[in-house]
Amino acid sequence: MAITIVTFAGLVSCASTNKQTKSTALIAPQQSTGESSLDKEDLYDYLVADISTQRQQHNVAAANYLALARRNADTSLAELAARSAMQAGDSKQALEALELWLDIKPNDERALASVTRLYLSEQRVDDAYARLEQIRVSRAEEEGKGFLYVARLLAAARQRDAAAGLMDRLTAEHSDDIDAAYATSYLALQFGQYERANRELEPVLQQRGEQQQVILQKTLILRRMQKNDEAAEFLAAAVARQANNFDLRSAYAGLLVDAGRYEEALDQYQRLSELAPDNDEVTFARGLLSLQLQQIDAAEMQFKALSQRGSSNPGVPYNLARIAEVREDIDSALRFYSQVTGGQNYTEAQLRIAVLTAIQGDIPTARAQLGVLRTNIPAMAVQASLTEGGLLQDANLFDEAIAVYTEALTTKPGNTQLLYARSLAYAQTDRFELFEQDVQVILARDANNTDALNALGYYLADSTTRYDEAEKYIKRALELKGESHFILDSYGWLQFRLGRYDEALSYIRRALDIQSDTEISAHLGEILWVKGEREEARRVLRKASKEDPENKVLQEVIQRLGL
Repeated sequence: MAITIVTFAGLVSCASTNKQTKSTALIAPQQSTGESSLDKEDLYDYLVADISTQRQQHNVAAANYLALARRNADTSLAELAARSAMQAGDSKQALEALELWLDIKPNDERALASVTRLYLSEQRVDDAYARLEQIRVSRAEEEGKGFLYVARLLAAARQRDAAAGLMDRLTAEHSDDIDAAYATSYLALQFGQYERANRELEPVLQQRGEQQQVILQKTLILRRMQKNDEAAEFLAAAVARQANNFDLRSAYAGLLVDAGRYEEALDQYQRLSELAPDNDEVTFARGLLSLQLQQIDAAEMQFKALSQRGSSNPGVPYNLARIAEVREDIDSALRFYSQVTGGQNYTEAQLRIAVLTAIQGDIPTARAQLGVLRTNIPAMAVQASLTEGGLLQDANLFDEAIAVYTEALTTKPGNTQLLYARSLAYAQTDRFELFEQDVQVILARDANNTDALNALGYYLADSTTRYDEAEKYIKRALELKGESHFILDSYGWLQFRLGRYDEALSYIRRALDIQSDTEISAHLGEILWVKGEREEARRVLRKASKEDPENKVLQEVIQRLGL
């Protein structure tokens, strides 16, 4: 089962304070303060500017807004002028508007930030430096002494070398200042200069090593340096020292998830539950991890707790539906899937509703549901058609499945997923020429499509005597995806068809070591039987039949061998 949990990077973001969103916009949008009071003449000019904006005549709008701003000493008009000038690509006029804004309101931080970014883009580094220093001084009495605020502003700059140079100039006279070092480390991290970020953070760690943001920054630097084990060890030590720090433990849990250490991550989320018993995100993460670890009862307990608390997270009914499916409780699964009304799992829930409806025997309703999904969500059209065709194939309605794929291909011509699905339906009805035709179309578009290579190779080996061609295709698939149990099975089956039984057994057993599969077990049983190892063959086939008694391929083998 796939798992989706807030990862370390997301938790670091949540734990950080006052973090600004990176934006490429030179001027952050803000509603007008409504401070301007225009006379009739000015109002006319304002209307001209507004109409010009609507007509995309931004240069005209900028000139009118700027004239109005000068006459009225109005910052909101100066901002409109700057924005219009930028949309017109007139950086000179934009700078005039921004400087006017600052003449009216010298320490306006949005104006300072905007003019600094524009100076940087115009390579007026000295002017940018002067404004950045003005910003830093205005925040000198705050936490971080203005250095971190400046670093965050510079992090959004496209001119990274110039931005880094400006940061160095700003901190040059503050070489012993820990806030300056932290801000420099932060900017280096944003610019991908991980070695420098790590180096600049060292003195900060020595003096403020127990501060949450410092610990998280060090951890993130180590992660970016691909030192994941060291990052986990460092953060684990911090959590041990600050056992009740929710954000640090949450970040550590996310890091463990990223590393695939799910059991340890679950332990951390359980501890987080002790710190915050009613935290929905923690409860949801515990549910997902329990599912990942196949702890079905524990997962159900977490998701039901969320449901009882009135959680609006659509992942709650979705995962309760998944649990119901595991327990083969189709009615409950359908009920829960129908409660998924939004979120990233909505379309998957709709697909599962159709599949389960078909399993209950109501194929017409299932097809109608998929038709609605195709119409309402065009981006899901291919997946809906694949699902519809698949459930028809499961019901042995191969001609209808082929018709679904063919219809879908009229709107998505050349789609490899649809072609591949149709090719398999052709193969299931012994229309080998049409099967090969579709697969060759796929390979003409994508010569390295391993599914197509493997399918063509397998069917050549199984249904014809074109063994040289079969070997060419399957070997190419193995070169591309050597640990695929399906491809290993195909190559083993080819060896069997060639009479190389020992080689065949080697590949088939290797495939089963990677992934248990009923049809591969059927191949193993048949090879063992033909090789004379009858008792072992019976054992393999008996076990496979017990686990998947309705598998068509398996039953054909058992019947063919007279067992």
